[in-house]
Amino acid sequence: MNRVFSSVQLDESGTVSGLRDSLQSAINQGAKGLLLLIGSANKIDFKQLPNLLRELAIPAVGVVVPGVLLQGQVYEDGIAVCGLTSTSAATVVPDINRSEQKLNHDIQQILSMNPNPSGVLIVIDGLSRGVDNFVTTLHDCIGPDVQVIGAGCGYRDFSLQPNLITADGLLSNAALLLFTTMELVTSVSHGWEPVEGPFLITDASDNQIQQINYQPAFPFYLDILAQHLGRAVAVEEFAALANHYPFGMAQLDSEFLVRDPVNRVGNAIVFAGAVPTNAMVYLLHASPHDLVEAAGSAVTDLRGRFSSRYGQETGLNVFLIDCISRRMVLGEDYGDELAIIRQHLPNNVSVLGILSIGEIANSHQGGIQWLNKTTVIGGLA
Repeated sequence: MNRVFSSVQLDESGTVSGLRDSLQSAINQGAKGLLLLIGSANKIDFKQLPNLLRELAIPAVGVVVPGVLLQGQVYEDGIAVCGLTSTSAATVVPDINRSEQKLNHDIQQILSMNPNPSGVLIVIDGLSRGVDNFVTTLHDCIGPDVQVIGAGCGYRDFSLQPNLITADGLLSNAALLLFTTMELVTSVSHGWEPVEGPFLITDASDNQIQQINYQPAFPFYLDILAQHLGRAVAVEEFAALANHYPFGMAQLDSEFLVRDPVNRVGNAIVFAGAVPTNAMVYLLHASPHDLVEAAGSAVTDLRGRFSSRYGQETGLNVFLIDCISRRMVLGEDYGDELAIIRQHLPNNVSVLGILSIGEIANSHQGGIQWLNKTTVIGGLA
């Protein structure tokens, strides 16, 4: 029966020679292409990998991620070697921070080689300013009926380094599209709830908010936190508190669309995703219990809709995208989130995924959304 991955194995050698053996093992198991999920703390010099990929008899591409998720564990320095069942499924789109017209042209060309896909896995530079535009353009090209699941790639320390690896070299500001003719089903949940607001965004550009309620955004955000916490909040506390208090935009028949404050530029706040002028936002918060239960509910929803094959066959995977900031918030309790995901799945189902810098999924309204602080899980329909 059809499946996306022919095999999945974890390489923890930390050496090029050890990885070469893992790649050859996947080829021997029938892989027609290879996808490498590379933990950003891996000891290999990533500049050596293009030469290694050129040695192979089949196409291969790698993405650097904060962590690899496999069977209830996080591997920050491991590499998941994923054999693909198709030679033409994985395609790289460079320079995603281009005009919509140019991106549309390139995506249409890619679709001509992958006609009538039923599902798409996207891995995209999670720190690129072109993410929202790329996601919107992709939706314009594939339409509302194609199921999408995706992750932002990058490094655990959020450093701006190349994070997509091909036989031709290392890329940043790029995206990987993995098409499948098999129908996918996805589920999304996060657990964040409003504690203050709403507030009006009165001046914003892309992912930077300059003004909230006609006041400078950064001091206004600190005032909101002080009001909620019942104490003064120092400027130096921003980084620690912001991870626990994102903004959210209300959506019809869905959870809030979360926007994670990640930095400041003067009195402006930089978010991990676009926030439009005139948007109404709320200050959100979640307890560890809320986050873990939300992940569990995502899996419960998926299990009610995914293929009956998952209860019958071995070697099938669900694909998990879980935001790195959820792990940062949960700390030592993050294992509880992975455990509840594992608990709600049939015993013969493998969990493969990415600890991500942003998540991608279809919205209830039919579009494709760039998400923050969210759990996204998908499988075969």
